[in-house]
Amino acid sequence: MLREYQQRAIDKLYEWFNSHPIGNPCLVLPTGSGKSHIVAALCKDAVKSWPGTKVLMMSHVAELIEQNAEKMLQHWPNAPLGIYTAGLGRRDLGEAITFGGIQSLRQKGELIGHIDIAIIDECHLISHKDEGGYRSLLASLKEINPHLRVIGLTATPWRLGHGLICDGDAIFSDLIEPVTIEELIFKGYLAPLRSKFTDHCLDVSAVAKRGGEFIPGQLAKAVDSDDDVNKIVSETLTRASHCRSILVFGTGVAHSEHLAQAFSDAGLSAACITGKTSKGERADLIRQFKAGELRVLTNAEVLTTGFDAPNTDCLVIARPTMSPVLYVQIAGRGMRLKEHTDHCLVLDFAGNVQRHGPITSVQPPKAKGKGSGEAPVKACPECGEAVHLSVKLCPDCGYLWPIEEVKKEWRLY
Repeated sequence: MLREYQQRAIDKLYEWFNSHPIGNPCLVLPTGSGKSHIVAALCKDAVKSWPGTKVLMMSHVAELIEQNAEKMLQHWPNAPLGIYTAGLGRRDLGEAITFGGIQSLRQKGELIGHIDIAIIDECHLISHKDEGGYRSLLASLKEINPHLRVIGLTATPWRLGHGLICDGDAIFSDLIEPVTIEELIFKGYLAPLRSKFTDHCLDVSAVAKRGGEFIPGQLAKAVDSDDDVNKIVSETLTRASHCRSILVFGTGVAHSEHLAQAFSDAGLSAACITGKTSKGERADLIRQFKAGELRVLTNAEVLTTGFDAPNTDCLVIARPTMSPVLYVQIAGRGMRLKEHTDHCLVLDFAGNVQRHGPITSVQPPKAKGKGSGEAPVKACPECGEAVHLSVKLCPDCGYLWPIEEVKKEWRLY
């Protein structure tokens, strides 16, 4: 049974198609809203309502493909479903519904054949230029079926240095936003984040940027010092003493390993996962973290998309980024409902909240050459909560800003 807003997403999608005979929409759905359930219901309805319909659902991560396929079978146990991705050792084609990995399918247009609907998860990864695996495959499928429709799914409909993913020479024509993070929190489907301005903040003022993002080598060198790491660990121990599951985002492999060792030296059970971690060890460490056997788990940009540990009650962000997409992906790891608390503490040593805004009002990136602007953020003078400039009442401690002060801050923005 779909939640009301999930059915609303499907209804709005059909409304869009009815009023737009050409074009491709993108569904903007917050992390934790249940995209896989929406996809499953959509696929089932399309195939049952219009016999002969062929649907191709794609992602770039094997875990997401597997999760989406599992939800499909929950909604429709006898679904005509095939999976095609080397990551799962599956190469099934010919069914009405195929879930596949873009790396495995990018040059398989002729083999795939006629497709009526192509659904792309994490579609902000598609290039806004006419290049890349997704664009190449979609062009090939479009030659086979000129009436092909593409549906995008993402929580972050932007590309760094470009702006909205429906701007310019884009695959997508429009954004459909059926539900907001605020609504999901208000209705009890997501846990709120409690983002705090930290005493220590990583200094990246001397780090150059390339393509709108910090240059990785320079960034890693700037933040991976004993002094920075020790201050992050010390402040985390003080502010998150009550937290059970602390997920840490480092800047690169060495920095993430350094952080894990420092937490361990401080007496906390800690481990690190990077791209070099074997599949078996990674699965075991994630199991330990979810079971509460590991209190701290650090990582170097591998536990963002597709990672789900609901009881994570503290995010330590030590990875500065100019990308609001990466920032939202990181923040989303703490928004699942928890068994032991009603929120997730965010300790942002990287300054990302100041750059991009609170998770409920993220400042999207500007198109190249239009400037970056500043996120409208202020700190509560009582508890340090990071909130939008227009907020009058702190959601954490209840501090009430004087009316004149709120008006002045808003005028300044």
